[in-house]
Amino acid sequence: MMKAIRYVALAALTWAQLACAATPTPEQKEVTAFMHKMYSYSANMFEFGRFNGTYNPGDFCTLMGDFFVGSLIARPEKNKGCDVAFIRYPGAGSEDLGLNRNSGEMPKPKLSPPIVEGDKATVTSETKKYGRTVFFLTRTDKGWRVENAMYYDSIPTEGNICHMQFLKDPTPAQLKYRPACKDY
Repeated sequence: MMKAIRYVALAALTWAQLACAATPTPEQKEVTAFMHKMYSYSANMFEFGRFNGTYNPGDFCTLMGDFFVGSLIARPEKNKGCDVAFIRYPGAGSEDLGLNRNSGEMPKPKLSPPIVEGDKATVTSETKKYGRTVFFLTRTDKGWRVENAMYYDSIPTEGNICHMQFLKDPTPAQLKYRPACKDY
């Protein structure tokens, strides 16, 4: 009899947890779709601006504009293209990305459930081999865009040392995501 009561109680608890599990909001679904789209591009296209085997600065700038606010896209005078930090895989060097230029096979990251507050969102992307990025997004008239990111080229190590940085100076709200660890 006691076993039956335990099983019923366990089943009721499991059912209650499932019933209370939050379903993603429409905004969270939008942010998740945005992140999946950003990670759907090969390193060849997203990091190097190579389309059909050839560097195309115009297409590269357009692609970067689909994912980043304008202030994060540098436009060097000497070259007609754009420059954005490699933040999808912060621990990947050019040799890692270069190996994947033609195949485009970089690991798909694990994405955290997005935290959406009005027109701001935060989502974390992580791969075991290439580190972690916390993306700070803003909703624009063209959709969600990255307005800043805190990225680690390695996950905090023994001794609690973080190898992390922001794309630009963080806002007070973004600083709250900075881990409690020593910078290197």
